[in-house]
Amino acid sequence: MKQYIIFMLALIVLISGCVEEKAEKEQAELNESEMEEKQEQQQIQIKDEEILKIAKQKDEVRKFITENHDYDYEITILTPENITQLAGKYPVMYGGLPSRTLYRVDYKSGNYGIVVIVDVENKKVLKYFRTTGINI
Repeated sequence: MKQYIIFMLALIVLISGCVEEKAEKEQAELNESEMEEKQEQQQIQIKDEEILKIAKQKDEVRKFITENHDYDYEITILTPENITQLAGKYPVMYGGLPSRTLYRVDYKSGNYGIVVIVDVENKKVLKYFRTTGINI
């Protein structure tokens, strides 16, 4: 009977150690996942800052920002497929753009805004348009 009790106690200790080890492993995986997510968010933040910096190369954009302190912006990725599709609908805005990933920045303040097409790879603004009371 003593051997049985000792065996059971040893088994309980062994099992609890395995459970604890599994919990530690799961926590480490969770921490790694959280770190990867934070790094991804930081990369997006850096990319957004780079896109906005390029957009501000244009005097019109800087003027809009200066005159409209309550402005908001939205950045949209334009894939080559998006560009081809949009060029069919809006040839003035999207026609003639290179077939690579570009970024569209929509600055808005009330009914006014500016749409800027940014080429991050070449660090330049390809096109920009003032908008008044329209959604594109």
